[in-house]
Amino acid sequence: MWSLICLLILFLDYQKVETLSCYQCSMKYSNTECNSNNSIYVTECQPTYDTCLTIVLKPSILDEIIITKYCTKRKACELQQKYTHSLTPCEPNNEGRNWACVSCCGERDLCNHDDSNRLIPNRYLSAIFLLIIIVHFVFFK
Repeated sequence: MWSLICLLILFLDYQKVETLSCYQCSMKYSNTECNSNNSIYVTECQPTYDTCLTIVLKPSILDEIIITKYCTKRKACELQQKYTHSLTPCEPNNEGRNWACVSCCGERDLCNHDDSNRLIPNRYLSAIFLLIIIVHFVFFK
């Protein structure tokens, strides 16, 4: 009987618990800085954490975004999304105003790699859109 218990303990002790890895950084000004592949910004999450969270803030008084990333639980991330978006809209193309976006992922390791790139306003896209509107009104009245 004792040998069976010892074998069971050994088996459980050597089982590897699958954990998620996320980028983790606080108050960085660029996604490139946050996503450095060195050990400082890549972290193995605790086994109970199943989600990588990314927060991208754009205060109206700054010309830069502020990025924070870390491991969390799915429910906590969803609550952070609801709370943040209830205070400030997620409108990255709304220049001159405060905005904040929160994203949650957990489908693969380092899934929070590029969320903040997606949220950075694209000035060229805005300029092209404006040009299309002007051309439409000038030539297709």
